[in-house]
Amino acid sequence: MITGSISSMMAIASGRDPSEVEELKDKLSAANADREALIARLRDSQIQMQLLREQINELQVAVIDKLSVFAGQSPIKTKDESEVILHPTVEEWLPDSRG
Repeated sequence: MITGSISSMMAIASGRDPSEVEELKDKLSAANADREALIARLRDSQIQMQLLREQINELQVAVIDKLSVFAGQSPIKTKDESEVILHPTVEEWLPDSRG
């Protein structure tokens, strides 16, 4: 009983009412609970957003594969730099490669 009253006496001596301290502790506890709930909701929403992004990406790929005029073939024909044909205007600004 003496140790319990010492903390109350110190709080009163410092100008604080013990009921105010308890009230502040309750408010802090409620604020921490709200914070944890918001963090959990943010995590869940991030998971849902990532899931939706992946599903949209899969749908886009499926639609492109099914409706594309390139269905069943590779639309990229150029395989390396030697197969690139430059516009004549671009070629005239290139340095001579003859050495």
